[in-house]
Amino acid sequence: MKKIIFFISVFLCFSLLAGCGGKQPVCAPNPSAGGAARLNLTHGEPPAPEDKERNETSSAQADSDAPMEKVPMLMLGGNLYCDTGEVSTELRCGMMDGEITSSVEPWERPSEDGQSNFGSGYGYQYARKEGTVEVNVDGQWRVFKLRSELRVRYCDTWYSAEDVSDETLLWLLWFNSLGEDAQMCVSFTPPDLYELCGYPGAGDVAVEDAQG
Repeated sequence: MKKIIFFISVFLCFSLLAGCGGKQPVCAPNPSAGGAARLNLTHGEPPAPEDKERNETSSAQADSDAPMEKVPMLMLGGNLYCDTGEVSTELRCGMMDGEITSSVEPWERPSEDGQSNFGSGYGYQYARKEGTVEVNVDGQWRVFKLRSELRVRYCDTWYSAEDVSDETLLWLLWFNSLGEDAQMCVSFTPPDLYELCGYPGAGDVAVEDAQG
């Protein structure tokens, strides 16, 4: 009887192993395989910037060749307006002040009036606050502000948007959409923002160590 129970147990073990063998492990989507969503204008959560290993030279070269997306922008009256990450809930009339008529690639700056780098066909209205435009994107009124007047927050400190790149503005748009706990887990800071915060560079650290 014990032998029969033993053989039945062995048979069940092999059956379970065979059934598990055909299943793939559950894992996070691989951004390099196209599984990560691009940052969009509807507050969808974008992927965090990847921490790349220095020894992955081929991957680094591929990334350096690819153009980097800029913060969503549009040009009106010869001025650039940047997405602030805010959504307006104010009551408004149905009349639009204009419509975005053309679009460039996400990694380009608009260069003509009525042009954006996130698509065309969106209606917009000038907001009550001077220097602000609100764009109707899929039913949400996204708030855009003159780039020259825009101030951005990073870790409770405010900086002028003119002091950072368009790519860093996009990163800040993502970073500021995270909760405080999630922000603490982000180990990457864009180089221009890193210097703007006054953090020491590698050369400065080496000098301090030598003097110490």
